Amino acid sequence: MEKLAAIVVMAVFGVVLQPPIAEVGISGGPRWPDSSAREPFRRMATGLTAHSPLNEHFGIQFGVGYKQGGMSLCVARPKEETTLPAQLQAPIRATPPCVLPSMLETHEAETVHRLYDYIDFSMLGQARIPAGDRLDVRFVLGPTWGIPVKCRRMSVSHGGVQDCSTANLSTDRRLVIGAGAGFQVSPSLDVSLDYRRGSDMRETPEGGIDFASSLIAGLNYRIGS
Repeated sequence: MEKLAAIVVMAVFGVVLQPPIAEVGISGGPRWPDSSAREPFRRMATGLTAHSPLNEHFGIQFGVGYKQGGMSLCVARPKEETTLPAQLQAPIRATPPCVLPSMLETHEAETVHRLYDYIDFSMLGQARIPAGDRLDVRFVLGPTWGIPVKCRRMSVSHGGVQDCSTANLSTDRRLVIGAGAGFQVSPSLDVSLDYRRGSDMRETPEGGIDFASSLIAGLNYRIGS
């Protein structure tokens, strides 16, 4: 139901308001979905954008794309019986945070990545401040709404990837803030580079806030220029 609501909201907004579009573009770049992980991992995001100007310096950037997300987990994994005698004799250098001291003889720490892919919708307010004849500084702020379409479980410690169901996954709702720059290549074409950071609008089970960051490069075409 939550996924359907996201599609309906975006469709109604586009049909009712029909904002004038002055620029379209394609963007993409690396994304780090779990900044709290002990070993941050990198994924990707790509999409299409449309810019609707409000005045000379401010506008709204609409976007739809494919975003890869996920989280890093530390779980206790039973040691294999064939290697258990050798493991018991080996010195213990450190106690992994997810393995209790009482479990060290029979379990080891395993790093697992839960990988989620989304169809992502965004509506970001954008400010463009001239910094030269062809250069401008850009700031963005606004919500994104990701609908999960793929789920996988990957063991970093021992290899292997398993598919999982997206049925119980909720939408990925974030408040994104970012800054970057745009360079005018020609009267109708410019390139941009932004750094963005998105905070989950809901608290994690531990009571904290989940952050993700991305580096987005874009190629933009001005309509009618």
